[in-house]
Amino acid sequence: MKIICDGLEKILWFGATVCLAVFSFLTFAQVVSRGIGHPIVWAEEIARFCFIYMVFLGSTVGIRRSSHYSFNVFAKCKSHIVILITQFTVLILEFMFLAFLFYTSMQFIPQMLRRASSTLRIPIAVPYSSIVIFAGIGCIFMLEIIFLYIRNTMQERETTL
Repeated sequence: MKIICDGLEKILWFGATVCLAVFSFLTFAQVVSRGIGHPIVWAEEIARFCFIYMVFLGSTVGIRRSSHYSFNVFAKCKSHIVILITQFTVLILEFMFLAFLFYTSMQFIPQMLRRASSTLRIPIAVPYSSIVIFAGIGCIFMLEIIFLYIRNTMQERETTL
């Protein structure tokens, strides 16, 4: 599973990097073209779509690396078992949230296929599919994290016995 998740993470990083490059270039080009009086009409829409994908692709990598914001209510708790149960509960809740988001966004996409963007007439499902990608791959990453958490907890328990 690690090999698959490592590959997915590299693909996500590459996608986010491409989106950042396109976003930056188009935003710069749009500013310059407006300055000379010939705005690139479609640039803003593509830049917006790239920004949306960049955010969700990068957030998915953040899930795997556990680099999202968190706080520990039980930081001063002396009971090791309370800390383990709390951390496991948080992981399960994160997975459930991502699974719910994946399920609801999958139901939402068909409705968005009938709508098109204002300038390029691209189906609005294209930017909304970034949520499906985020939640779907996020679920895979959360399963990996939960599996590793259980395995590490069991190994830690065996070494203390």
